[in-house]
Amino acid sequence: MSSVSALEALPPEIRRHLLAMMEFDEIKALVHASPVYHQQYLLDRRWLLCRCLDNTLRRVNIEAILVWQSGSASFAETRDRTAVSAILKTYQERRKLQFTTDDVTLTLNDIVGIMVFHNSVIVPLANRYTTWALENLAQETNGSTAFDPLSESEETRVIRALYRFQLWCNLCGLGPYRKLQSYRSEYGSTELLKMLGSCFEPWEIEEIVCVYQFSEAKYQHVLDQISWDVNEKNPKFEDQRPRTPEGSFDLESDDSILVGAISQGLELLHDVLFRITDHTALVSFMQANLKPFPGWFLADDVLGWAAQTERREIEPSEEDLKEARRDPLPSQPAGVPDPDSLYPPFAWSFIWGGTHSNITGRWLTMYMGSNGLQHWGYVMWDQERLEKLGAVEVLTRQMKDAWRGEDSRDLA
Repeated sequence: MSSVSALEALPPEIRRHLLAMMEFDEIKALVHASPVYHQQYLLDRRWLLCRCLDNTLRRVNIEAILVWQSGSASFAETRDRTAVSAILKTYQERRKLQFTTDDVTLTLNDIVGIMVFHNSVIVPLANRYTTWALENLAQETNGSTAFDPLSESEETRVIRALYRFQLWCNLCGLGPYRKLQSYRSEYGSTELLKMLGSCFEPWEIEEIVCVYQFSEAKYQHVLDQISWDVNEKNPKFEDQRPRTPEGSFDLESDDSILVGAISQGLELLHDVLFRITDHTALVSFMQANLKPFPGWFLADDVLGWAAQTERREIEPSEEDLKEARRDPLPSQPAGVPDPDSLYPPFAWSFIWGGTHSNITGRWLTMYMGSNGLQHWGYVMWDQERLEKLGAVEVLTRQMKDAWRGEDSRDLA
């Protein structure tokens, strides 16, 4: 308490400055511990929360704000091609700037909502994803499942990928309000690929795919668990036949139900993983939330060989041309910190020899073994971790076995 008392004795201007430098957990702890700082916080709450948001999210604040805006009920109701294009254009522009929350108009409720979503949904899922991916890596290396805490750069990649995946769900999936407007069918795989490429570098698309595979694996496990419970042949639906019983789903043959669950985004996934505690509740919850999604989204339909080949033929991108020329791709200089993950991750640079590649998603899996690389999050981790855990040997082995001395870009 003496340290808190000493802080309380500081002039108001200094107290305000200290609060403005803190992340969410720090400001929460101090405000709860000190009536003086609690009062100071209340006097300037919106401004301090803006600073707190920037301090906590750093460069991911761009994604967090757009996820909040595109995840609203009003956006879901009016979502069309124009609205989606506007969000993507805003995202492209903000990525070029030293962006802060002062650059947009946010209400106090907006800021609080963003912080609540971050701490209650993103952070728990980031921890769960990390455990899942590194346990998968341990299976590849026959190593220990224990792992060191994430570095700043690793944490940024994971959290950034979660937000970007959520943004894609809001714009091109069912989203949190399970809306499927007629415009959705107007997007073909080539157009969706162009949308991805306009916003993200190839390794950033891979980060999003890693989150997609995590979500896919978790939902597939859940659907396997409840498959008989929702099967129309289950005796509990006897009195509803011959029509299709309400609450029944054909989970074995209708893949659109799995995609529908994935494309609703992270809040549903969070509830499934953290809030539902027993089988009966899980069945009821999934029956209330399952909805088929028959359109293009993110897996083989968009990032498979056929879709990417078609896009290259129709409208080659600048990234395709860099790949063809094997343009150098600067990697992180030795000894230079990269807390905001601005450089390509080590595994990406290692695979492609420090030059450009535009092969992503399930197409990359064709060249890197049956398991691919995304299931252990190869683009999420720093060089030090990958070397320590034996992942470099895994990469080397898969490249040797799959490529057989050729560069997979020559096979594209």
